[in-house]
Amino acid sequence: MIHPCIKFGVFFILLSAQPVCADAVYTWKDEAGTLHLSKKKPPQEARQTHRLNYGTTSAPDSAPPAMPPEGKPDDSTWLKKAARAKLERNNADTARQMAEEAIEAANRLKKETDAFLEPWRNKRRIKQPVLQQIDDRIRAANAAIERAETLVKRYNEAEQTARQAEREAQKAQQALFEQYKRIMSN
Repeated sequence: MIHPCIKFGVFFILLSAQPVCADAVYTWKDEAGTLHLSKKKPPQEARQTHRLNYGTTSAPDSAPPAMPPEGKPDDSTWLKKAARAKLERNNADTARQMAEEAIEAANRLKKETDAFLEPWRNKRRIKQPVLQQIDDRIRAANAAIERAETLVKRYNEAEQTARQAEREAQKAQQALFEQYKRIMSN
């Protein structure tokens, strides 16, 4: 009899392994109740079988992969959701970094503009070229602030999308784990 910790360890090793050449790995129990892991299809007399798909396509001579029971994802669903969650997290992290940089740039430009305006605040008459410089600096500072606000909004949306994708991947992983536990207990 295989210890349950070993069963789960093998299962998670299989889940984390990168596909190299196998399209599927089958788990099945023989008449004696021994668990087998194989790239070959189990014999007809196997009590319970489960196919872990790792490739995107199956071999032409093999049967199409069995559909999982209603509401229960197979491992490829979990892997796809985990990959999507990782991608969305990277997008959110990039958006956060861009927003932080834009905020720093807007703050720096606003401080520079305020420093430039300080000597001119109490003057009654300012020459046209200086007025133009003041106007240009104020426009640039406002544009930098708008850009920062836009990037913060984009980051917030990306963060929400990443969190949702992470929740979906976690649910799929838990469902797969529960399904595997049921298979292993039979």
